Amino acid sequence: IKNIYFHIRLCLYERSEQKGMIRFMYNLIERYMAIMTKDDVANFATKKGINLSDAEVTFTYNFLKKNWRDYLKNPNVFDINRYKDNFSPENFIKVKKVFEEYYQKFGSFL
Repeated sequence: IKNIYFHIRLCLYERSEQKGMIRFMYNLIERYMAIMTKDDVANFATKKGINLSDAEVTFTYNFLKKNWRDYLKNPNVFDINRYKDNFSPENFIKVKKVFEEYYQKFGSFL
């Protein structure tokens, strides 16, 4: 019985720690999104080899500012292909590749 009790307490502790980490990450993202600028979007894209037009930067910035919470709550519903008309064909391929790269890297944390 002591082993079972210990195991239950350990599981509850681990779950509590995980929730704390999730809250921490959410707060960190929330703070960044509050100060994110269009220049941040453009600079990130440039670092990834994507030369966004002003309209593409504006769309991406507005989309992220408006939808980041919904995406974090339910990332599996997001379909990047719905937004392909907001980018040039060449840029959409690159944006989609970066999105998929980051989703593979961080999707398990969402």
